[in-house]
Amino acid sequence: MCTRRIRRNGGFMHIKTSLRLASALLALALPGAAIAAQGRLPPPLEEEVSDVAVMGAPGPHRLMLAGGFGSGGAQIRDGEDGKLLGTVSLGGLANIAYSPDQSRIYVAETIWTKGNRGTRQDMISVYDGRTLNLQEEISLPGRVFMVPRRTNFSISTDGARAYMYNFDPSASVNVVDLASGDVHVVDIPGCAHAMAWGRTGFAVICGDGSIGSVDTAKALELTRSAAFFDAENDPLFEEAAIDPQAGKGVFLSYTGIIHEVSLGDAEQLAAWPIQEAAGLELARPDDLQLAWRPGGGVVSAWHHASNLLFVLMHPGEHWTQKEKGTQLWVVDLTTREVVERVPLKTPVTSVEVSQDAEPLLYLITEDGGLEVLNALDRSEKTSVSNVGSVVPVTPMP
Repeated sequence: MCTRRIRRNGGFMHIKTSLRLASALLALALPGAAIAAQGRLPPPLEEEVSDVAVMGAPGPHRLMLAGGFGSGGAQIRDGEDGKLLGTVSLGGLANIAYSPDQSRIYVAETIWTKGNRGTRQDMISVYDGRTLNLQEEISLPGRVFMVPRRTNFSISTDGARAYMYNFDPSASVNVVDLASGDVHVVDIPGCAHAMAWGRTGFAVICGDGSIGSVDTAKALELTRSAAFFDAENDPLFEEAAIDPQAGKGVFLSYTGIIHEVSLGDAEQLAAWPIQEAAGLELARPDDLQLAWRPGGGVVSAWHHASNLLFVLMHPGEHWTQKEKGTQLWVVDLTTREVVERVPLKTPVTSVEVSQDAEPLLYLITEDGGLEVLNALDRSEKTSVSNVGSVVPVTPMP
């Protein structure tokens, strides 16, 4: 061992260099040199090839779950097993819809240039239905900024037009040519929403108890029906069950009156109470009467081929239309009978159904879960927890 002395600040500091350290370093270097000499270098690492997963082939059991303000995005799930397939970004209180062939996803949204302030921008963002890549943005002159409702934004059955409800401060509908991006504004005074029917039309609900309809192939003018519901004492749920191909809608009132409506002709086809179909006492617009009433967010879903209507019901007084469903009533619209009353393990806020020969029923529970049932026999298929407070959206049939 060698030692050097260095004088510093009037004293001595000893620095020792160990020969054992040098010997150890030499020993570590020798095996590598020997391997190199023998031509046994480790194989080079393979270059990573990056790829991006894409969605599988579209199908009727694809489900979108759209969140409200601050949710950040919409979930796309496989309805069969609940598996998360992807997400689509959403701006503030956005509305979302599929194109009829699911090749595109349309998001009507509002953003600000500085996040929560700055210049407001209203638009329809168009995403590829398989890659989920943003394809284009179509500017809007405005859009209603409220809790997302499926009846506020809809796509024509041929996929050529979008209809976006607007309120700034008068009520109107933006009719958007999705190919050219051209926008025409149709005034709908005293009315709300934009429910597509057929290739060229949309319908609205009006505050005087009527329904209005516009056929864009003829004239951008609103035609109204005669009043058929009491908007003051027994209003309609805004989340109606719509068959855009047939141009029909099923609307529920707060007391449970089922109104069957022709959207294109803007006329009521039939009206009857759901409690009567179950052999129960009719609900009245009475704050003191306890009766079975519809309630929730998306309160009903209509399977068009079987003509079955699924309704969330609860016992309560009048004006309890926001109460979650404790039973699911299965209503045959052809025979006007309640064929089954399904008790729900957890109260349900929203219901939706797929439009195919083997339909699935989607239930969003109050604790943010997703329950999937066979819509024809109501047997349980799968469940997913913690999907959030979401609105279920299914592809157009």
